[in-house]
Amino acid sequence: MAVGHVDMTVYKSTDFSIDFDLTDDDGSALDLSNSTITAKIRTTPSSASVAKTFDTSSSTLASGNISLVLTATQTAGLSTGRLYWDLLSTSTGGTTTEKLLSGRIIVLEAISR
Repeated sequence: MAVGHVDMTVYKSTDFSIDFDLTDDDGSALDLSNSTITAKIRTTPSSASVAKTFDTSSSTLASGNISLVLTATQTAGLSTGRLYWDLLSTSTGGTTTEKLLSGRIIVLEAISR
């Protein structure tokens, strides 16, 4: 599976969520039930520190449905500007890690506060 590229806009101090339905090369739902997924945000792609980690607990891995969630408290702590994110899948035994999605996040101030 090729790595997908998705750019997002997040408003500070607001809840954020986005869902993805991942498929394999033949269009079938990507079964990730034997994997652990993690999605993290960093200030630069090579940054050692993580700005935030998405909550992925509402994902349905067997059907390739991935839900990425940030609370209003989490988005309030993000720096305004451009950040970077990716979604990794690690096999249950930890033998294989694959990047599934990546992109940029533009973080803006919410106008109504």
